[in-house]
Amino acid sequence: MADPSYEEVERWLGDSQVPGFYAAAFGLVLCERAGIDIRGTRMWDDRATIFERVELRELNSWYTSGRR
Repeated sequence: MADPSYEEVERWLGDSQVPGFYAAAFGLVLCERAGIDIRGTRMWDDRATIFERVELRELNSWYTSGRR
């Protein structure tokens, strides 16, 4: 699927050692930093749900810095 939602990504990860919300948060940040337009994707629409549980200051600073 080319435009998965956060819920779908979380299901795909299953019992991964990386919580789904961290994988999604890192994915959003890395794509944006690589110049990929992530606005308008289903993951972008789910960003509040993703970042509400992230405890890493570096990831949260991206979210709160106005990139949303």
